[in-house]
Amino acid sequence: VFSFDIVDKQKTLMKIHVTHLQHSDVPAVPTLEEINAREHQLGEIQAIASRVASKVPQIITGDLNMDEDEFKYHPLLKEFSLGTVIG
Repeated sequence: VFSFDIVDKQKTLMKIHVTHLQHSDVPAVPTLEEINAREHQLGEIQAIASRVASKVPQIITGDLNMDEDEFKYHPLLKEFSLGTVIG
């Protein structure tokens, strides 16, 4: 995870977290190992985000390598919502 702040006049306006999670060799049928790797990586992102949760708005972006079915039950969605995929 690469995280950085958007700052204006010494004030942090928002925090951006950029990531590229574990890919699946066969995206339609991810292995349990691939799913577990992404779960672990999302847990790390969630830990980072929770340290600054109420201080500033945050965006998590990047290649999550997950379809909505895999992501929709993750606890991270209690704090963040899915945005629009561009591209």
